[in-house]
Amino acid sequence: MSKSGKASLSSFKQVFRFLIAAIFLIGIIPAPVLAVEDTIPPADITDLAAGNPTLNSITLTWTAPGDDSDNGTASLYNIRYAASIISDNTSWNNATIVQNPPTPNAAGSSETFAVSGLSDNTTYFFAIKTQDDASLWSDLSNSPSANTTSQQQDTIPPANITDLAAGNPTLNSITLTWTAPGDDSDNGTA
Repeated sequence: MSKSGKASLSSFKQVFRFLIAAIFLIGIIPAPVLAVEDTIPPADITDLAAGNPTLNSITLTWTAPGDDSDNGTASLYNIRYAASIISDNTSWNNATIVQNPPTPNAAGSSETFAVSGLSDNTTYFFAIKTQDDASLWSDLSNSPSANTTSQQQDTIPPANITDLAAGNPTLNSITLTWTAPGDDSDNGTA
């Protein structure tokens, strides 16, 4: 109190701060949680592998990074492919974006995804970047390659027809009979 009998402003502030601290300490009102800015991007994928090719697909496998380096769960994958290695931002930007990539699993999980819609007998290189919930991106993954398989050439002709017979002639027709050959010699259906 001041000598005039009035409370000073600084005394009031001290009492107010004490009351607020007491309210938080005894739990009447929960203490505010201060948000911490996320500055840690997902870890880079270093074990991306490409294999199990078919005529139009290649299966990718890798270990899931986290939201913050190798912790938590990231938000999304951006997968791309090209005809040559994807080793920098220029080749990344020129690569084809894979539609509908998988949703990331928890850090350390094994991930598998088949990239389809590819051309047969073609070499493809792949790369992945990962995004977290703060829109931070990992750096570029390694860039493995694989070849789709080629269309098998049919080199075996159908067998010759050796038992063709004509019979039951009429004025406008004749009946032919034979044993059907296979697609590949005597196998399959021609």
